[in-house]
Amino acid sequence: MSPAEPDNGLASLEEHLNLLLSTIQNGNWEGVANATDEMQSLLDNVRRIDFIQDPGKQSVESLAAIQRVISLLETAMESCGERQQQIAPLLDALAKPVRTPPSP
Repeated sequence: MSPAEPDNGLASLEEHLNLLLSTIQNGNWEGVANATDEMQSLLDNVRRIDFIQDPGKQSVESLAAIQRVISLLETAMESCGERQQQIAPLLDALAKPVRTPPSP
């Protein structure tokens, strides 16, 4: 299998990360869950990118795209972390068994 081209893989990942962040900001958490498989596929493609090509071939655009993707990933992680903190008390409440008083 030949390595993927950095510009194509990163552009696609960047586009989908922007969509994911929009979905998060709109509070559509089902949409986030539904996007998991597609995001995993995109991340797998990015892992195959040969970033260790001839360093002279690395374009400024490729490096800028890498920086944008890293920034988007950091933003997505922060947003998901905030959401996790918001729902943690709800999950804890659901995990505790409800004790009913004994019937007389």
